[in-house]
Amino acid sequence: MKGKHIGIASVIALLLALVIYVVSLPKRPEPQGPVKSETIETVAPVQKTAPQPEKEPPLYLNVPPGKAVPAPFVYTVVKGDNLWNIAKRFTGNPLNYPRVAKDNSIATPDLIFPGQRIHVRNEPAPVR
Repeated sequence: MKGKHIGIASVIALLLALVIYVVSLPKRPEPQGPVKSETIETVAPVQKTAPQPEKEPPLYLNVPPGKAVPAPFVYTVVKGDNLWNIAKRFTGNPLNYPRVAKDNSIATPDLIFPGQRIHVRNEPAPVR
């Protein structure tokens, strides 16, 4: 007898939830004025162009002709190193770590490993 009452109560609760859901749906706006079937216009499809890639701001300026380009220093990573400290040590500014990562094709600057060789340019990046 108890199971029958639970089943009836769950059906009533389900119906009540359905009624509340239907009542809470937003109402569709009614059309303003008569709609003529002859005045239906077709809209030409809009051609979408592929998004243009954003141009990255340069991380450093080009070296003018006639000026010698300093050779990069090769640093071997040891346990406990990170690009922030390496950039600070060799360029003087720890915020150059993205440039060091890009110059060495390191996709994830947080992941460097002991024994990895990193080429570091000694000149600091110019201010933008």
